[in-house]
Amino acid sequence: MIDLGLGLYKPGSEEGTFEATWYSTRLPKEAIGTGLVKRKARHTGCIEGEYLVTYYSPDGEDAGTYDLTINRVGSIYQMFWSSQGELMFEGVGMDTDAGIVISFGQVR
Repeated sequence: MIDLGLGLYKPGSEEGTFEATWYSTRLPKEAIGTGLVKRKARHTGCIEGEYLVTYYSPDGEDAGTYDLTINRVGSIYQMFWSSQGELMFEGVGMDTDAGIVISFGQVR
């Protein structure tokens, strides 16, 4: 099965953070995970940059921690999640009134 997902990154309560909600095809239907996305360097006022992201499964268990790189290309964000230097997921994002809507897929 191809691992595809979608999510929403809403601005967090601390500067340079996002609160994540996400779904992946590897999860049971209607099971929504959460996460915390935190900028690695000082917040510069733009979305692009390097982040550390920790995801949690719907039951609250640790679902992984990744380095996230966000690049802006026009009105779209290119997103790359890696673990220990290995690219694990690629995705795209788009600004909305609710936050950044993302889609992603596992790199094989």
